[in-house]
Amino acid sequence: MEKVVLMTENYEDEREKFARRADRSWFIYFMWSLIAATVFLTMLFWVRSQFADVKSELKGRQAALDSLKTQYDSLHVVYDSLRVRSQNYEGRMTELDSTMRFSKGEIARLNEFKPQLTMINVSIDTILARTNVQEARISSLDEQVGSIGQRVDECNTLLNELQGQYAAIQNTESTFRASTSAIRQSLQVVENSHGQLKKTNDSLAGQLKSTQKRADTLGRKLDIVMAALKRQEINIERDDIDKDFRDLYPYVRKWGIVDSVARRMLVSNATETEQTEFKQALSQQVYDKIQKWLDSNDAKESAAFPFIEGMLISFKEMFPDSLGNQ
Repeated sequence: MEKVVLMTENYEDEREKFARRADRSWFIYFMWSLIAATVFLTMLFWVRSQFADVKSELKGRQAALDSLKTQYDSLHVVYDSLRVRSQNYEGRMTELDSTMRFSKGEIARLNEFKPQLTMINVSIDTILARTNVQEARISSLDEQVGSIGQRVDECNTLLNELQGQYAAIQNTESTFRASTSAIRQSLQVVENSHGQLKKTNDSLAGQLKSTQKRADTLGRKLDIVMAALKRQEINIERDDIDKDFRDLYPYVRKWGIVDSVARRMLVSNATETEQTEFKQALSQQVYDKIQKWLDSNDAKESAAFPFIEGMLISFKEMFPDSLGNQ
């Protein structure tokens, strides 16, 4: 009887010790889980803030690019108007050249009369010296000389007018050439500005591409963090898995995500090393054994059922043409 009482007391002491150890281990596990969740949430908020900064910077660069495109369009319109004006000035230059050629021809024709007028004057002087008697003829010759003198005066007047017109045409031509030179300089400035704007546009386009790459990288990091947070929800122990494939416990913890969105994120960001290790761990024989276990009634009562099933789904999504679809 004393032995029974002693065994009962020892049993009660052992039971209390085991309960205290279980309470302490549960509290330690809870604290570590809380710390891990806090760290991952902090990382998530930091990544989101970085993503928002990059997104705002991208919008600012896009606005600057739109402004430069507007300036480029306005300069292109100015360039077209200046080119039209230059074409109009070239047409006027052609007309002025034709007018100058006509004026030069008229001046040459008038210059042809000067030798004839000189010869007539010499003849008149000779006739006046030789014919003092023939006053009638001299009078008639005087009248002829007077009419010829009038014609000479008219010709001189016309010659002076044509010379004035020629001088005015030359002045207009010099003014037009100066205007054309100024327009060409303006066109050169516009072309230089156009080249600078094009270089600035290319530079901003390169910066925009680099910013987009940074945004894609931060998005992938955010996906990995989200998948890691979902992975924390796999709360199973090694002993919860069937002993025949208990060696796959690390892969169940890593790839057995129930949430489909988080699982796709994790699969899409898997490295080549992770894919190779996962494929080597799940051979055809192991795959068939797990599939058979999932179809049994014992599996549906196991706490590890959804996570093992999630691991197989991850394998199928990662290797759609491999043994998982056979």
